[in-house]
Amino acid sequence: MTAGGSEGPPFATVVAGAIHARGDEYLLLERQLLAEGDAAASALATRLDDDDGVAQLLAGVVLQWIRGERPEYAAALEYLDRVARVVEGTPVPFPPPEAVARYLSREFAGRAADLLALRLAKEVGSWPAWKSTAVLLYLGERKEPATTAALLRIAVEAAQWRTMALWAIRQIADPELRAKIDAERRLHGSGPRSS
Repeated sequence: MTAGGSEGPPFATVVAGAIHARGDEYLLLERQLLAEGDAAASALATRLDDDDGVAQLLAGVVLQWIRGERPEYAAALEYLDRVARVVEGTPVPFPPPEAVARYLSREFAGRAADLLALRLAKEVGSWPAWKSTAVLLYLGERKEPATTAALLRIAVEAAQWRTMALWAIRQIADPELRAKIDAERRLHGSGPRSS
């Protein structure tokens, strides 16, 4: 038995749990992987070529965060928390999504897109509408193919965000879109579409 609770690389069970978790459960497992740092890296690395595009994204994001390659991750999350607090107690009911998306794009370019796509996929339904809208606008503006799998997952699993997720996917024009759609269809039991 390994530290992750199963045979294989240490933390393999924690990584598998994070892949399937949503909401607070996901955040708890993500924090655990980040806290373990290099000790969790080998279990994450085994998922970089996973058939599940969101699992690949999760592995890549957490590995980059562990290695300190993306200081923008914490800064982008802190900004989203801070902007929500700024409007509390004012006549403005919520931060304007378009302004939030512009700020994210100006301050982080595409360097926070993968994290925010992952977080939205994992927390869809628990975020306020302004935050989900802002992140989807940001993802559509940044056009990062690495975010397509998460956007597809959102389109499949969150009917209220399907239209915006599909809009963002169209903005990206990912050359691997067909393969990613087929992979998502296989994960949801419907198999690839014949051409």
